[in-house]
Amino acid sequence: SNYPDIADAEGVDPVEHYCVYGWKERRDPTPDFSTGYYLETNPDVRDAGINPFYHYLSSGKDQGWRAVAPAAPEADDTALKGYARALEAFDIEYYALVNPQLADLSGKKLEEHFAKYGYSEGLLYAPPSKAKISLSVQSPANEAKKQKPCGGRAQYSSPLVISGFHRSGTSLTANLFHEAGLFLGKELLGAKSSNPFGHFEAVDVVKFHDRLLDASGTYWQTDTDFIPIMNDNDWKWMYNFGVRNSFNPAWGFKDPRNCLFLPQWASLFPDMRVLYVFRPAVECVHSIKRRAIRDLVRDNVSHINRRFWLIDDLAVRMYLIYASAFLRFAETFAGDLCVVELNDILDGRDLVSEVREHWGYQLSDAYIGDIYDSSVMTRAGPNETVKDLRLLEQLEDVEEKLRSMARRGFTNTNNQTPLVKASM
Repeated sequence: SNYPDIADAEGVDPVEHYCVYGWKERRDPTPDFSTGYYLETNPDVRDAGINPFYHYLSSGKDQGWRAVAPAAPEADDTALKGYARALEAFDIEYYALVNPQLADLSGKKLEEHFAKYGYSEGLLYAPPSKAKISLSVQSPANEAKKQKPCGGRAQYSSPLVISGFHRSGTSLTANLFHEAGLFLGKELLGAKSSNPFGHFEAVDVVKFHDRLLDASGTYWQTDTDFIPIMNDNDWKWMYNFGVRNSFNPAWGFKDPRNCLFLPQWASLFPDMRVLYVFRPAVECVHSIKRRAIRDLVRDNVSHINRRFWLIDDLAVRMYLIYASAFLRFAETFAGDLCVVELNDILDGRDLVSEVREHWGYQLSDAYIGDIYDSSVMTRAGPNETVKDLRLLEQLEDVEEKLRSMARRGFTNTNNQTPLVKASM
């Protein structure tokens, strides 16, 4: 409100404007900080061309440097206060880990990137337990996560997220939990020849993930790391999605795409539980290409399905992107997760009982033998080859990490303490 030209300018983000132009124009970000005073009393900061508000929050404040507020009427500085909280919570190691596209930056360069671009672009900057999302919905979300994970409205802070690569058995697993009473959505994707019993994916969740992928310049066939682009409306959609589903005693969602956005989900729902279904890459690749062949015969989105043969090792690189995204998330996630091998589920592992016992979800008994049809589960064929042999080493590393996590069973990633061993 102190700067009508900014307030009235359409499409101008006040935080971004201050970071790029505002401080150079001696504008003040909050009533409690004078840009001009700070620069004049700290000429080394001025001469170095450093954002003074960033410098004050990152080091000057701790050193006792003064920031004198100008005499001005109170302003609506919610956005800039959110920026200030983010700078204080900024974790450089976490920022580098969850944003691999910044691998060529380090140290101060990473800090400068976040201050100038990362915050405005919605990049993750601190573990969920440390970060504070500068949205009006943050307070009720924080209050809700203090509640128990199950029962009525309080449960919206801890959905059960069923994750895993395409064709890894996530639909079968979601079907199992659907039978046990887990609410997965009001409108679910219907059955297809490749999934004759249904996908058990909420239509609105799939559309949401596709929208995020599109905004980030990619789609579900991504085979390279990318920056998830999130805006305020996306965060609010996630929050409202949780509130809508909170009326169910136990709820969750499944979509292979969620592998790519787990840090974003955890930022808003830090008490969520993640169940990752692991299936070897050779089986997933064979299955996804077999599905593509069936769709090509039906001339169903042929330009997408042809890519598996036009682009060398596309399905293999996709597998690595999805699995690596999950593993990066698991390294920093402070909550509960479990990796389970598909073969263990098919062999009759009582996964529903384990989830009920260790994570407290209100679920009825359900057994894989009641829903599993072995005739629709494809296994690896003799025609799966990898042209880039360097990918084999990456696959071996990723799969060994996932198998190791599966052996640990139900684990809190803070202490890596196994609660129950997976079936062998």
